[in-house]
Amino acid sequence: MIAAASVLLLISYAGFALFLVVGLSGPMRGLWGDVLFYGLQVLAVLHAAANFLLARDDRRGASKGIWRVHRWLLWIVPLLPIAGLAVILLYSLQFMLRFLFPRTLWWVGGMEDLSLGLVLAAVLCPAITFFRLRWLALRLSRPRLAEHVTIVAVGCSASFVLLIVCAFAGWDEIRRADIYFFLMLVLPVALVALFNLWAMLLLFVVSQRFLQSAREARARWRAADASWVKS
Repeated sequence: MIAAASVLLLISYAGFALFLVVGLSGPMRGLWGDVLFYGLQVLAVLHAAANFLLARDDRRGASKGIWRVHRWLLWIVPLLPIAGLAVILLYSLQFMLRFLFPRTLWWVGGMEDLSLGLVLAAVLCPAITFFRLRWLALRLSRPRLAEHVTIVAVGCSASFVLLIVCAFAGWDEIRRADIYFFLMLVLPVALVALFNLWAMLLLFVVSQRFLQSAREARARWRAADASWVKS
């Protein structure tokens, strides 16, 4: 299950890199924008499923204190961006729903800030997810790999925060090919892309390690079952 979770994370981060490249290459409007938005929802669901698998406690009594809180964060935080994207999807369907349910959408307009806050909760996802992977890497006796995972966890979250702050603070000042454009958009996006690529490489390595450990464990279990049957 943990090996499958790492593969799902690799797919979600690779998909986000593709979304970032395509989204910056042109305006996301019309049918193409809808395809990208639905693809982003699928990636969010895959990421949440991976966190559910990572939160699995494979040792009795292992989750105590801060680790129990971390498990709850692994379950809850990835669901928040999905809820925010669902509200945004509801906005896109609002015009159609007005004709079908004219008296049941009085609450939709007041949820714009809530949906934005839920989507921004994705900033916490890399730190929560990769610190869980760090703990698993240490259990595999890979301290060097755990160091890289820690750097990626902090770097991904910090670069996301920098991008959001720059976008909100300098959006009105951003113009094409001027100093604000490079400082407020190009530099933060480049940092996000850098740490996303680093995360993909780490997830590729981690997935191989976890799959190898799973195969070795399966071989030991089969050997133990065979010896038990013979005895």
